[in-house]
Amino acid sequence: MVLLSPIERATRLLSASSYPTHGDVRFVFLGIQEHLSRYINDESFSQHIVADAIYQKLSNYWPIMSESSQISSLLDPRVKFSAFEDEIEKTNAKNLILNLAGYAFSLSPLPAETTPGNNIIETQSFFRNLRNNTVTLNSLENTNSSASRTLDNEMERYLAIPLEDQVDPLLWWQVRQEEFPILSRIAQDYLCIQATSVASEQAFSVAGLTISPLRNRLDAETARVTLCLKSWIREAIC
Repeated sequence: MVLLSPIERATRLLSASSYPTHGDVRFVFLGIQEHLSRYINDESFSQHIVADAIYQKLSNYWPIMSESSQISSLLDPRVKFSAFEDEIEKTNAKNLILNLAGYAFSLSPLPAETTPGNNIIETQSFFRNLRNNTVTLNSLENTNSSASRTLDNEMERYLAIPLEDQVDPLLWWQVRQEEFPILSRIAQDYLCIQATSVASEQAFSVAGLTISPLRNRLDAETARVTLCLKSWIREAIC
């Protein structure tokens, strides 16, 4: 059916593809709404009432989806501003990311080579300085201000890059983490959020076949290794 074709394709994208993101969810919702709107007022189309009912149902969910997907959509190099309808939405999404300057500073990239011992020493020194009042509120404010300027600069350079369709978003940011040290850390945090619960439900389903009522005393490590091997075999990794 012409009316339901985009919904079927959306289901395959969000539930069966290897890596859907919240950016995909926003893009898909907008596409389906646009598709349905073409048939709602077309009385010559036999299913225009069905189209209107589906459109209204999606509209009820849209405010929730819109609010939760703005940052992920903008930081998806395949989507960016293409999933936003007007300049107000674009500005709001951009400001949401720029307001993460303080959070971004806490996620500043780690040195290329670190050791557990060095990390412990650095952390101890940081709290020792706090104890001695050498890290003042003013210095923290200056640091956040600097992080905000850096993030703003990274955002402008990122948005100037054309959309790239045939990429894995996380790998894209991993390759460019030296070019966008702060923005890449934010992107990796947001883009790892699953678009749907299908992947986790599949994992539980597979685990249910492995740890069954008749085989319920497997050691935790044995179960973990078995599920890992199943995944590797399914993906032809081994």
